[in-house]
Amino acid sequence: MRNNQNRTLQISGQEDRGLKEYFFRSRYNLLDKADIFLVLEKSQKTYNSVVFKSRNLDIISTKFNPEINYRPGTNTRIIVRYSYQDRRQQILTMDKAFINNFTSEMSWRKASEFSLDMSLSFVLIQFSGLPNSALEYDMLDGLKNGKNLLWNAVYTKRIAHNIDLTFNYEGRKAGTAPIVHVGRAQLKATF
Repeated sequence: MRNNQNRTLQISGQEDRGLKEYFFRSRYNLLDKADIFLVLEKSQKTYNSVVFKSRNLDIISTKFNPEINYRPGTNTRIIVRYSYQDRRQQILTMDKAFINNFTSEMSWRKASEFSLDMSLSFVLIQFSGLPNSALEYDMLDGLKNGKNLLWNAVYTKRIAHNIDLTFNYEGRKAGTAPIVHVGRAQLKATF
């Protein structure tokens, strides 16, 4: 169980944010190289503003998430995951969202040399609320009603004993919005 409650006092009034999560996580070792995980979660996300009452929310969410984790070698890991979420706004508009998320991930590492992490997600969403609203953003985690596609790749190379160079690429196609590409590079020194 997790319970996170925050209150912000501002000149215009107070804002309260809350997140309560109850979850169960189970792991079954199928073979020496494979595991099956099951995560069940029930949560409540709240936002209450004195000034912006139209942005108030109380979202109840139920999540079912099975996952297969396979390690074909000591340096490689492949993950296949499915997630189903049922989210319901309890106040004002009473909107609902049903989210199906299919994800595959691959990690390849060579100790003290490099690592490569890649993922691809297909997210199918049925949302009953208004598009481009604050509630849509909160309920759908920034995604859109309909078909969403997310992908990313992160490559980290150790270029000296304590210096790592990381290249990160992310892409997304959310609903009918155009494709968004984001690239980052980071040089990190550890002392």
